[in-house]
Amino acid sequence: MNTRILVRTLISLAAGACAVPAGAADLQTIYQRAIANDPLIREADANRLAARESKPQAWAALLPQVNASGRYDEDDSEFDGSFVSPAGVTPQVRDSDGDTKAWQLSLRQSVFSWQNWATLRRASAEVAQAESDYEAAQQDLILRTSEAYFNVLAAQDTLEAAQAAHDAIA
Repeated sequence: MNTRILVRTLISLAAGACAVPAGAADLQTIYQRAIANDPLIREADANRLAARESKPQAWAALLPQVNASGRYDEDDSEFDGSFVSPAGVTPQVRDSDGDTKAWQLSLRQSVFSWQNWATLRRASAEVAQAESDYEAAQQDLILRTSEAYFNVLAAQDTLEAAQAAHDAIA
């Protein structure tokens, strides 16, 4: 929130204090380009996004754990042969078919785990720190961009003054 107010203030100061020539980029355009291309702000954004993922992972350890599995076995067997006994040879044919199906669903929930709660608190602190670092990187980018912008405007004014002095002397 504070970053937006600072950007608006700098833009209004730049617009009111300086007459920007037609075709030159204004401070807001330069700031938008800096956000897209500055490696420091991109690094801070990547760190912030990575830190944000730790909180859902910490919550996952506190939620119920559900596991499901299934199994299907098919057994087809045939026996064609003969049985020899003292009474003689008896031909036998056996055919067996067996299918086995099994499903398992398990639900596990820990009643209380201090380690999981501590991990959640630590993840929340990491997210807050990453957000704070990103805000600081944004404000640093605003400062660097506005300083560079105003330095260029001052250099243009100095050049115009030197050219005017040169023309006056000539």
